Amino acid sequence: MNRDPESWKRLGSALRAERQRQGLSREELAAKADVSPRSIQSAESGRVPQGRRPFTLDAIERALDWAVGSVDSVLEGGEPTGRSEESWRYEPMKAVPDPADELDSGDLVRFMVELLRITHLGTKAGASQDAARALESAAIGFIRSFPDFERGRLEHLAGIQNPNATRDQV
Repeated sequence: MNRDPESWKRLGSALRAERQRQGLSREELAAKADVSPRSIQSAESGRVPQGRRPFTLDAIERALDWAVGSVDSVLEGGEPTGRSEESWRYEPMKAVPDPADELDSGDLVRFMVELLRITHLGTKAGASQDAARALESAAIGFIRSFPDFERGRLEHLAGIQNPNATRDQV
């Protein structure tokens, strides 16, 4: 992680300038980014973080409509860029073959377990822990939505020891 104080001051100034340009208060930007107002204040302060890069910077970047990687660009001396119109264009999904014709519920659970493993690795690399928790909760909820006769086998495949386990107990 970049530890240069001037880089972090530059980022703080850029974040504050963009927030003000958009006419947002810290509280409004915090709500838009789904982070605390203190996270906005901290990001705008320009202080070098004590630990790893704050995961809230990605959420703030998105809330300001900056392109992915803009925070890193500013830290490296560049400028933030806005999202292109292309990235906002909606394109309907094309028809795909029904995967249920080829997969059973065990295949789906094995896929989800692998996805959760990758998510766990991502949080170690600085990805959002809140997003990881939401994904884990959704996956466990999905498994538990199966009928009782199937759920036990799926919980076993997913490594869920206690059917009433919380995320931290799985």
